[in-house]
Amino acid sequence: MASKKQTRRSSRGVDVNDSILTALKEGALSTKQLAAELGLAHGNVYSRCRRLEEKGLLKSKLTSGSGALYCIDDDKVVSRSEYERCKEEEHELRAIDTQERVWRLP
Repeated sequence: MASKKQTRRSSRGVDVNDSILTALKEGALSTKQLAAELGLAHGNVYSRCRRLEEKGLLKSKLTSGSGALYCIDDDKVVSRSEYERCKEEEHELRAIDTQERVWRLP
């Protein structure tokens, strides 16, 4: 008896790989953006995208940018409202560099 490989589906009965490919038709998205759009865990989306990339269905690029801000004087990461206060009080602020993988269709 031949076994048929099952398609992995989310709890909503939707093929996750198809959902990823459909979301990327609009343009490139980071793993975090895809996870938020699809309502799935970041790790699950990343591993799915990696497998799709191995099959040649996706391409990715590691990008770097500036994430949150760290206030040296308060010794903590600051929110936007705290940032304004720290800026007014002339605190020393540093950007926290981030890296994220951005996925796109080939």
